[in-house]
Amino acid sequence: ATDKTLTWESSNPSVATVSDGMVQGVAPGTAEITVKSGSLSDKCQVTVVSSATSIVLDQTELTLALGETATLKATVLPEDSTDEVEWSSTDEGVATVENGVVKALAPGETVITAKTMGGSDIEDQCTVHVKEHWVDLGLPSGLKWAICNLGAFNVADCGDYFAWGEVAPKDDYTWSTYKWCANGKSTALTKYCGSTTYGSVDNISILQRGEGDEETMDDAARAILGGSARMPTRQDFQELIDNCDRSWCSVDNAEGCMFTSRANPNNWIFLPAAGYKKGTSIIDDGWKGVYWSSTVHPFEYNSAFCFYSIDNNNHVNVTSDQRAFGYLIRPVCDE
Repeated sequence: ATDKTLTWESSNPSVATVSDGMVQGVAPGTAEITVKSGSLSDKCQVTVVSSATSIVLDQTELTLALGETATLKATVLPEDSTDEVEWSSTDEGVATVENGVVKALAPGETVITAKTMGGSDIEDQCTVHVKEHWVDLGLPSGLKWAICNLGAFNVADCGDYFAWGEVAPKDDYTWSTYKWCANGKSTALTKYCGSTTYGSVDNISILQRGEGDEETMDDAARAILGGSARMPTRQDFQELIDNCDRSWCSVDNAEGCMFTSRANPNNWIFLPAAGYKKGTSIIDDGWKGVYWSSTVHPFEYNSAFCFYSIDNNNHVNVTSDQRAFGYLIRPVCDE
């Protein structure tokens, strides 16, 4: 070409300027650089970023009870930095983090990291300690609920299945293996019965907790955890339903029902929908959660009250079912 004169211009000089092809970033944003020669032209899209020079978390150490949440705040400088913040946990089995919100899942320790992404790659960390603890949902009775099912090690585990009034899990959940009946018959109950139609009458309506006599230790939560732990009553489940907001959700790939305290909104419990055991089979796993209460049915004595949740318009209820089935247990305590 005999005429090699070039003309340069920027569509947004407040973001980027250009001189003889040298582009200078001025402020975060985008600009279009155009070069012309006679009737010819070409363009280049330029994005100007502002890399972070520092990131600081508002806490370097945090202690949570099981089931609690806390929010970490990350301050990135300069204020016009375009770097995004990536959050991570070294042990998501202990605590997860999403957009700075830390959720305690299991006892232990993990390190939460906030890292800038976009060029600077700098980070700050907070050590999180999760203590095993009963969750205070601010219920009128003062009752506290365990964060995990009986036999589970984190909130998403289903734990063990128990027949009503038995204190150990087993392989087969039928009337022929049920502890409190004779000859494998649901009408030959040997304990917790109020009618001769169903067996031997003793008029005991709540599972015994072995006070002073280990032979009467029929509450699995008390037998396994000790202390003041116990299985919830029918009324305890109703109190939970009446005083918490609930939502069907997934925690660590486990479906279930989340109960969030209205009085203490940072506190919650998650009841996995792990179905129940009938015979040797698990039924309704993934869409129904069924949990024993400690209360026998007042006139159908081969049944006991239980709580269930179903992934169907977030439906929950307290109903009753056969004592020989294997249901989950969520312990509570009064202290």
